[in-house]
Amino acid sequence: MTFKDNLKKIVKSIYREITLKNKTQIEFRAKLLTMMIISNKDFSSCEKDILKNITSKTYKNDKRSKMLQDMVEEYIELRLKNDINLDTLIFEIDRMIAFNPKLIFKIDIENLKLFLKCSCKENDAQTKNQILDYLKSQMREYTVKLIQTSN
Repeated sequence: MTFKDNLKKIVKSIYREITLKNKTQIEFRAKLLTMMIISNKDFSSCEKDILKNITSKTYKNDKRSKMLQDMVEEYIELRLKNDINLDTLIFEIDRMIAFNPKLIFKIDIENLKLFLKCSCKENDAQTKNQILDYLKSQMREYTVKLIQTSN
């Protein structure tokens, strides 16, 4: 990666920090999407297309859509450099949900299931299904907790 590319990423990151109102929600969504993608070894064109469709559907093609896409791609780059892995993302998502349980309402299982289409290998599909099961259990657990605290 060239100096120019690194500088461009730094500027984008700073811009996001300054301009985003709900950075936590976008960061949470980026981590969810990244979890589904990095369960494969590669970031395939199938996954890129699904990512683009999900982000544009989620944010109706406004600037947050591109920012979400960029964040996911940055997380994937970190994965390729071995700076993060699936366990790290799961830990981060757990921490974010524990801090703000309402984030579970940002989990769209149907959108995440779309990534199953890109799994060529059986163990990749199995990992993706385990991630979905984990997220469903988190949603059940925190929905109950939210209901209990509201009563």
